[in-house]
Amino acid sequence: MKTSSHSFCQVFAAVVVLVSLFSLPAQADYIYVSSGDKILKFDSSGNSTIFASDINGGGSGKLAFDKNGSLYMLTGNTISKFDSNGQSSFFVSTLNMNAFDLAFDSSNNLYVSVDNLQMRYDEGMIVKYDSSGNMSTFATGALAARSITLDNSDNLYISNTAKGTIEKFDIYGNRSTFASGIYVLGPLAFHSAGNLFVSVWPTTGNGMIIKFDTSGNNSIFASGIEASSLAFDSSDNLYAISGSTRENSSIVKFDSNGNMSIFATDLQAGACGIAIIPEPATLAFLSLGGLALLGRKRK
Repeated sequence: MKTSSHSFCQVFAAVVVLVSLFSLPAQADYIYVSSGDKILKFDSSGNSTIFASDINGGGSGKLAFDKNGSLYMLTGNTISKFDSNGQSSFFVSTLNMNAFDLAFDSSNNLYVSVDNLQMRYDEGMIVKYDSSGNMSTFATGALAARSITLDNSDNLYISNTAKGTIEKFDIYGNRSTFASGIYVLGPLAFHSAGNLFVSVWPTTGNGMIIKFDTSGNNSIFASGIEASSLAFDSSDNLYAISGSTRENSSIVKFDSNGNMSIFATDLQAGACGIAIIPEPATLAFLSLGGLALLGRKRK
């Protein structure tokens, strides 16, 4: 019985890929934080370097990665895009609106929570940009959406600070209430299991982070913290920027049980953006063809 050389090559290639996969080091993450007029880059051990400085629009702002690994920053009424060397260009140079938060869906559409300069506090909207920077209105009407995030199905969630609700929009813009009776709502972030974590800043007492399961049931995950930004790493550790506009900020890290440790300190007052991405080699392997050979068939 003869063995096809093509079949042998396929099996050999598959074995090589599997060996490569299992010999990869534990996945590392890089944590990017906007602090003052700089963006800092931290490795998983807390060592920092300056990723970008003298930022377009100036000042600290919200951060988000697109699906290609490019970093975006929302500052005032501008959105800047950064290449891997920290060089920036304007993605949107003038929003003509007050902007508060940004998030990408799986198709690299960018969502931004805004309110018109002439609108009341509770009359904001969500605008959507395609990858070319063309804008459309995704949702309107009494949103006051200061923070936004998306789940793995591209449903958009907003913290409606005017109503004390978390609202959910499907991909068509249909709106429903996910949770209510929560004041004052801060940033949002999804865990890989689909649980939603929300920072809450009560008018009295200490702040806290609340966890919502997929049915909307909530429990207190951590207390004694007022977080201005939340993000999960690839191991589902939760990172939060803690501090205010009047004092230096710090980054705290929570494991899956809610145990807190200090990750970094002495950020500039008002640090407010955090975004996390796997290190480049692992990201490239997993998303740009690492397992493509395994599914390849002879034609």
